Amino acid sequence: MDRDQLEVLSALEFPAFLLGPDGVIAFGNAAWTAMVGDTSTAAGWEWLVSISDDDRKRVKLALQRALAEEHPTDMEFHVSHTGGPVRVLSVVGSPFKRNGNFVGLIGVCWDVTERRRRERRLEFIAGHDQLTGLASRRAFEEALARASSRAARGVQSMLLYLDIDHLKAYNDERGHLEGDQAIINLAMLLHAHVRASDVPARIGGDEFAILLENATADEANEIAERIRAAASIEFVAGARAADLGVSGGLARVDGGVDPRIVMDRADAALYAAKQRGRHRIVVWDEELGGAGDVSQARHSGR
Repeated sequence: MDRDQLEVLSALEFPAFLLGPDGVIAFGNAAWTAMVGDTSTAAGWEWLVSISDDDRKRVKLALQRALAEEHPTDMEFHVSHTGGPVRVLSVVGSPFKRNGNFVGLIGVCWDVTERRRRERRLEFIAGHDQLTGLASRRAFEEALARASSRAARGVQSMLLYLDIDHLKAYNDERGHLEGDQAIINLAMLLHAHVRASDVPARIGGDEFAILLENATADEANEIAERIRAAASIEFVAGARAADLGVSGGLARVDGGVDPRIVMDRADAALYAAKQRGRHRIVVWDEELGGAGDVSQARHSGR
């Protein structure tokens, strides 16, 4: 690298380096050194020690391929120096030649840590309910669609619909802050009682759904009854209102029907539980399949 090119790289405010064909960093500007440490004495690929364990092998293979083929490359990786904060670098490597001979890659880097953090935050917001931290309706519907595809291949799952009995009256009597706390209490209870493979979600208002993956009807009913019984205790102690509880409807995830129909079936079973006195779990069957039941359930105020 001649003096003019060296001065250009040195003057850059963002990290830049020259990587030789042998994996040695032949030059790193001040921003690069601040990010990964002084690599001037590192032999071969030793400088990769600053890159996270999860990324190191992938980065080395990509750089080796770019060097061997004399082609450009781009990548992202996590890097930290001497125990400092982990940063995310986006790197573009371009072939560098001197007198027509390939001598390595010039890597120019951008610190994209904050951008990636914002993107992850937006992804979390899109996929999670803001009050409870449970999966959002959109994320749940996507999970249900995947479970429906698996059901078509013989992997059985169940859908449980839940809502809080008498929450409207409770809101009217005690205010929406207390009502929101009851919703949060139920969300925490769901986290405690579902399995790691299950997907609990807040569908809206006081309506919740749980995708019980790889579960039989009996297993799902057992989980649903545990949640129902635990909720009665939680609401008596936590919300100080003996009439609060949960009702639920169970439906099998059927790979032969649209997932929205499965949701309608679970909703119809939930409405039947309300009609039969609340504080109970009902399993959907053909007798509950009328469209009128589903419509009434969605507009009854529960």
